[in-house]
Amino acid sequence: SEQRQCVACMTDVPLLRTMESPCSHIYCHKCVMDLFKSAMVDESLFPPRCCSQNMLLEATESFLPAELLEQYREKVLEYDTSDRTYCYMSICLKFIPPQYIKDDVATCKICHSKTCSICKEPYHENLDCPDDKETKELLNAAVEKRWQRCYSCRRMVELTTGCNHITCRCKAEFCYNCGVQWRQCSCPLWHEARLVDTHRLVDTHRLVDTHRLVDTHRLLRAAPRQRLRPVYVEPADCNHLSWQSIDGNRRCEICEQWMPQFLYQCGGCLMWACRRCRHNRL
Repeated sequence: SEQRQCVACMTDVPLLRTMESPCSHIYCHKCVMDLFKSAMVDESLFPPRCCSQNMLLEATESFLPAELLEQYREKVLEYDTSDRTYCYMSICLKFIPPQYIKDDVATCKICHSKTCSICKEPYHENLDCPDDKETKELLNAAVEKRWQRCYSCRRMVELTTGCNHITCRCKAEFCYNCGVQWRQCSCPLWHEARLVDTHRLVDTHRLVDTHRLVDTHRLLRAAPRQRLRPVYVEPADCNHLSWQSIDGNRRCEICEQWMPQFLYQCGGCLMWACRRCRHNRL
């Protein structure tokens, strides 16, 4: 049967066990599978590509195992998430998809631990995240405007008229003067400045939604917990179109792996690159 040479492993394989990449290079099914697996653990190889042209997932679905395809799709979601949250548990460290994050609390679907999606540390139950700039701005405004905060649901409350007895939307009752649970303090029931006609007491208090007070967008959060890799900066004004094979016993300048037999040298910038970096990383 007709055979073709795989550009990755350089072996001749039957035509039916090969695929053609968008740049017309030929890959055997085994090397394509290896490339997809590598892309899931090394983000510099994601998405799988050859000569800077992405390989279409549709072209590989027929021979990639269903389990690998599912894992790859999950990895696509992870890599496409700009502000990623990983489980804080050192024995887990799994990525937590956005649909498992609610009110800045990320619940790991593997170990069910709760991680703060702002600072990436353990969830601060009933406490404010120290890295949450919006909350800091809100608390500063609350001090300036003399708002009080519900001890139960953490909403901010502004009292314009009436007594210091506040009943929150969450049904918690507390003293507007000091913020503690109702009947647990010695504060006066009324504040003299707030005594008004009883016909206006229907407007005793107005609840302020914490998320509507501050319009600023959240800034980029802490970097995801993952192993840092050296960043390769490409030589300026070189498109790496011309390559020649040279003797090995040299180190690839991109991945820094030692190549004992041979590697490639760019005809434009004279950079040394291994086969994988030349085809799949640049």
